[in-house]
Amino acid sequence: MDLKTTRSFCSHFMKKPLVSFILCPQTLIRMTSWIFSVIVCGSIMQGGFQNLSTCSELKCVLNENTAACGYGIGLGIVAALICLLFLLLDFSDPYIKTYFLHKVICISDFACSVFCAALWFIGFCFMAKEWALSVPDAYPLGVASVQTAIVFSFFSIPCWVAC
Repeated sequence: MDLKTTRSFCSHFMKKPLVSFILCPQTLIRMTSWIFSVIVCGSIMQGGFQNLSTCSELKCVLNENTAACGYGIGLGIVAALICLLFLLLDFSDPYIKTYFLHKVICISDFACSVFCAALWFIGFCFMAKEWALSVPDAYPLGVASVQTAIVFSFFSIPCWVAC
């Protein structure tokens, strides 16, 4: 869908600006990216750290590599905040009158989207590699959470590319 089609689709709902904003494809992609970021961060925080019955210390389910869990949590938080920032900027777009400020926002949006897509790709590869190196059935309770984080980090890549 090109920019002209998107604007005409969005202008169809101009009588209801909030509905127009929510139904725009760019907004839907950003909200999807935000949801995926929250899911990755939340699933690792919820079940990514477990302890063995022999030790009370919490260890990362991803091959006991705390950096892998920390990367997923940190990237999830940062990406969610970036999504919220650009959602707010998209919402305030009609009120931005200066060309220079609009240009700066568009360029920073593009740069952040490319940067986040690259970070999600690195995160997916890193977490998948650590998951492959993990001892099977060492942490049975964290399996679903970590698999969820890996899957949603993979699907975050095309979402950020689409942004």
